[in-house]
Amino acid sequence: MKSWKIVLALLLLFHLLLLIVSQFTAWPEMLFWPYLILKGWLPYRDIGIAHSPLLILTLTFFYKVFGLGIFQQQIFGRGLVLLTDILIFLVLKRLFDKKTALLALFFYIPFQVYYAGNGVWFDHALTIFPITIFFFLQKKNYFLVGLLWALAFFTKQTAVWFLLPILLAKPGLSFIKGALFIVGLFSLILLLSGLQNDYLDWTIRFGVGILPGLAGKLTSLRLLFASLFPFTIFIPLLFRKEKHAPALFIWSVAAAMGTLPRFELFHFQPALPFLAVSFALSLKKPYWLTFLIIFSTTVLISRGLVRNMFKQVRFQADRDKEIVKIVDDLTESGEFIFVTNYWDNLYPLTDTLPITRPFIPQLTQYLSQPGFEDENVNDLISNPPKIVVRGRFTGVDDPFRFEKTNDFVDNHYQTISTINGVDILKPK
Repeated sequence: MKSWKIVLALLLLFHLLLLIVSQFTAWPEMLFWPYLILKGWLPYRDIGIAHSPLLILTLTFFYKVFGLGIFQQQIFGRGLVLLTDILIFLVLKRLFDKKTALLALFFYIPFQVYYAGNGVWFDHALTIFPITIFFFLQKKNYFLVGLLWALAFFTKQTAVWFLLPILLAKPGLSFIKGALFIVGLFSLILLLSGLQNDYLDWTIRFGVGILPGLAGKLTSLRLLFASLFPFTIFIPLLFRKEKHAPALFIWSVAAAMGTLPRFELFHFQPALPFLAVSFALSLKKPYWLTFLIIFSTTVLISRGLVRNMFKQVRFQADRDKEIVKIVDDLTESGEFIFVTNYWDNLYPLTDTLPITRPFIPQLTQYLSQPGFEDENVNDLISNPPKIVVRGRFTGVDDPFRFEKTNDFVDNHYQTISTINGVDILKPK
């Protein structure tokens, strides 16, 4: 085996081990939405989803083949990460050389885990697209650029930001043809399924027009500094006029625009391949500033990785496992229950179904919209669930507390068990 293949294999193994020992985030929706689809519920009509469908449908197929659970979610997430590693290496090997590609992957791996990469969310799936689009832009294959951009948009709407560097390259009619091929195919599927209006209502009217304005505030200036400091590597790169630096910088900015307006570490994932190759290129003709940035970034990333190691799965810790066991004992397979202010993955983990249909996420951003909570309450009144699982509100500045929902639950249900701030209730 050639030496570079050994190095690549060792890097992939290192990444996998790093993922195994760091905390996995089992986003509830990534289990719950595919579970409902497998149960025959239609996305966008029966399930309120403000995101594009490509990842959700891919997960649905994966769970259909391999079964549905937290373990399978981890397998999918880590498999996606390793495939992304390989793709990044292949792209950078073609654009630069093997040494640069391996060095970039060496930087990318800790970045990927540090920026909340151990999980499955739309930003994780989106990561493969901007670096691939960047490659085909360099090769002037604009049809594939258009095709890949459309696939990226149907993975997450924030791919619209990728149009900024794409249009700067003046891709012309071939780009439009590639994009329209995917858009036309997807539109045909929507029309045949009759979901076109539901899709537009949730992903465009609500997902693009309303939801961003309801996003939370930046948690801290420390988080902002910790997130942005590694990107200062572009300063020495631009200063010494590295020929790829302007394009890499523009793409890193466009790929990181998904952090707005909801600022979270994992939203940086699509920008990390550009950050990683910039670190690799900076070592070709380093300045003193280069070493200072690399050293400071190493300290920052190392501290973040250590703090995140050997923790329980997020959204499926000991408390959550206990709640799953209690609910599982109280219900039969396929029974209808109601979960509010708590994780939606309780439904698939107990093989139960939500009493509310269409299902509207039990989040303030959704239920504060006119009529959304009323739909929930009407379903509860017409078909009271066997049990209710309700988390207690702890935020002191949240003005919206699902008042109508809670009034119904308080008037008709009584608590039979409480586990660390989560009440399990049955009818009075």
